[in-house]
Amino acid sequence: MGPRAMTIRKTLLHFFILVFCFFAGSGLANAKLIAFADELNEYLGIFQQLYSSDDLKVKIEVIYPRIIKNYKAFIKKYPKSHLVDDAKLRIAEFYKLSRATRGEEELFPGIKFDKNSRKKANHWLKDIVVNHPNGKISDPTSREDLNEPTAAFALYYLYAWNSGDKRYLKELIKKYPNSKLIRGMYVMPRE
Repeated sequence: MGPRAMTIRKTLLHFFILVFCFFAGSGLANAKLIAFADELNEYLGIFQQLYSSDDLKVKIEVIYPRIIKNYKAFIKKYPKSHLVDDAKLRIAEFYKLSRATRGEEELFPGIKFDKNSRKKANHWLKDIVVNHPNGKISDPTSREDLNEPTAAFALYYLYAWNSGDKRYLKELIKKYPNSKLIRGMYVMPRE
């Protein structure tokens, strides 16, 4: 999506929010909704970068690091946003995508994979578990209503991405016994 399309999307979003607020009445509500629209627009724009290239080398060496950097900047800019835990989860996911799994380095010898990405992903996932235990995943890029704690996803990823380390699975079961992740609604292959 080009800069012109982003500007048009943002303008339309502001227009609809202003119309809604006009009928709703409160000036303070107007300001908060416009601020949220800017925040949401920025969050969505970061993810849209993923579609800027189909080249695996460009994605791993350029786009994923840029997306990670932009999500970190988003967290710094909006530290109180309800999207912070989602942004942290995205950072972990893009670190996961940045590293080679078994055999990939041999299959793609010209690509520089991040050798420390597992450690970096784990850092962000553990941060979610500690600092956002009650945050709900609110992925605006998905139409599916996940209604799932972000920390449950973080624990599941810690389990799945770390050779089935059972302590993360035990913590997931203990803290989030009703999680769809436990009931097998989301199946993700372990490495």
